[in-house]
Amino acid sequence: VQVNTTIPGTQRLSDAAGGRQLATNASGVTVAAWFDTTTGEVWARTFDAAGDPLGGPVRVDANGTVDRDPAVAIADDGSFVVAWVDGAADKVYARRFQPDGTDLHGPVRVDDPSAGVTGDPVRQPSVATTGSGGFVVAWAYGDSGDEDVGYRLFAADTAPVGNARLASQSHEGSQNGARVALRADGTF
Repeated sequence: VQVNTTIPGTQRLSDAAGGRQLATNASGVTVAAWFDTTTGEVWARTFDAAGDPLGGPVRVDANGTVDRDPAVAIADDGSFVVAWVDGAADKVYARRFQPDGTDLHGPVRVDDPSAGVTGDPVRQPSVATTGSGGFVVAWAYGDSGDEDVGYRLFAADTAPVGNARLASQSHEGSQNGARVALRADGTF
């Protein structure tokens, strides 16, 4: 299945260790996310269980500077979340969409300076959805050799559920390769 047939330029999946650019739900609906290395734009597209597109590519990011490293998760109802790195500002964002690609609430910043869970550079976002439409994003941040992993929960309306938290227990050495997954009991 060819994911992108209309966007010119060089399209690429993420190099991020924690990112997942394809996600499929129990009904077989799949969402793919990628970024354009020429424009710095992040895109997504959904497909039915037979691999047929459910619509055209959807622009995920809002600014298209040097955005990169998309990660995607899909809920059982077909709604999906894409998390990505705004490379120009060193911030992590996420955005939730309806199954047809309609934006639900606009981009939301994930990393949290007020809680001290951010750093330069940010990278490797990973995302998982909850049964209620909420989601959790994890990401790595900090300089090489002094890296940490943070995570933050969001409700279905993309409102943060508390502050971001530190996932790694040690502040010494390299803590990277953020990955998050949902368990059957709803925890991650």
